[in-house]
Amino acid sequence: MASGVQVIACVNSMRYILILLLLIGCASPQELTMKDLRIGTEGIALRFLDDQPPAKVMENDRFVMTFELHNRGAASAKSTALAVGIPQEYVDTDVAAATLNGQPTNLRFELEGKSVKNPKGGIALLMIPATTKPITTSKRQDVAITTQLCYDYETVAETGVCVNYNPAGYQLRLTSCKPRAVTFSSQGAPVAVTKIDVKPKYLPDGQMGSAFIVTILNKGSGRVVEMGQSDALCSATADLTKVWDRVMVTAVLGGREIRCKKNVIRLENNKGEAVCEGTTDPSASPYVAPLQIYLDYGYTQTLSKQFAVERIR
Repeated sequence: MASGVQVIACVNSMRYILILLLLIGCASPQELTMKDLRIGTEGIALRFLDDQPPAKVMENDRFVMTFELHNRGAASAKSTALAVGIPQEYVDTDVAAATLNGQPTNLRFELEGKSVKNPKGGIALLMIPATTKPITTSKRQDVAITTQLCYDYETVAETGVCVNYNPAGYQLRLTSCKPRAVTFSSQGAPVAVTKIDVKPKYLPDGQMGSAFIVTILNKGSGRVVEMGQSDALCSATADLTKVWDRVMVTAVLGGREIRCKKNVIRLENNKGEAVCEGTTDPSASPYVAPLQIYLDYGYTQTLSKQFAVERIR
């Protein structure tokens, strides 16, 4: 009788283990968040598709320039514009017949970035037909295509910071946190917040607050321009003396926007610094509060390719 009970107990145990394994197997994987996607230093990656244009095109021949645009960053690229420069004495470009993912385009568009639903980011194929002209001075003519891409972008840096810390207060040994610098590598954008220094400070109203010194660095391969000027830059209508290297900075502490001494920072040698100040609950003991830094800017980069136009005879 005892052996029969042992068999039943063993079967029941096996059933329990099987059910447990099934439950573990059916458990959903950890959900992806935007924080997971805010890595890397690229925005839109631009490239020519292979052989479009080919290395050699005969005179009076029609060909297609095909560009792949891949938004590898964590923000949607807005006011995106593409300008193509090519010597008109050798090639006629038919911009009016350009298509983006098979649809007509005026070379102005938006391209979504990485998201929970699309972790790879948006990809688009831009096709511009062109025709070579007769070559009269030699048997072969090298032609360079120069492309400029311009778009508006955003960087978001998030962290927790120690606030309400009074270095002269009686609670120094009892405090649950102490202000310290926070360093970052990237946020899924070409312009990155690389460091936030946290300094306790008495604000003008007499309250104990915090000053946040934000270090900003252009880590991408392009150049920063002022937010909202991307289209004008690629259209050659912007006043270039007023748009280069400008980044708009917004800081939110504990769910409330705080004041930055300058809302627009100019980068020098691709680097800049912003100072923002604010308070949370003045009656609370020191604690860790969420801080978000938003950088808004335009970005521009170039791409070149050379091919040859050859005479038929």
